[in-house]
Amino acid sequence: MTKNSKGGKGAKKGKNSGPSSKTRPLILPSDDLVLGIVEKALGDRRFQVHCFSQGKFELRLCHARGAIRRNERIDKGSTVLVSPREYEVGGRERGDIVHLYNGDETRSLRAQGFLPEVLPGQEADSGEGGIVFDAGATVPEDEEESPAPQPDIDLDDL
Repeated sequence: MTKNSKGGKGAKKGKNSGPSSKTRPLILPSDDLVLGIVEKALGDRRFQVHCFSQGKFELRLCHARGAIRRNERIDKGSTVLVSPREYEVGGRERGDIVHLYNGDETRSLRAQGFLPEVLPGQEADSGEGGIVFDAGATVPEDEEESPAPQPDIDLDDL
């Protein structure tokens, strides 16, 4: 018998073929669809999403629909396309998650101006990680840290 050099059952079904170079078309928000950033997963395919529409963010309770809940994982910070529910009256704003964007698609949405650079709950990056340093501040000599004295250890005593 000849040696199976390609692998077993998985290779025959095409599972071990190289990385996929498939690019899907970018779905842009329209009048009835808005972009959102997932803030929190609530369980049972429900998420709190900051939806960006008309220049402001609104917090909505959204439900993952269709193939998204089976094939793709939605995490905190994911960019999604939301269909707001107009038929529900009263209570909190609700919507349905109809599409999940990957990292490349999110970057292209930001470049095209559909998503702002600063998201809710974040502040503009000042480059120092939020730590402000005072260049002219000095530490008094009596408050300067000095290394703690080390006790002398004689290795012969051990």
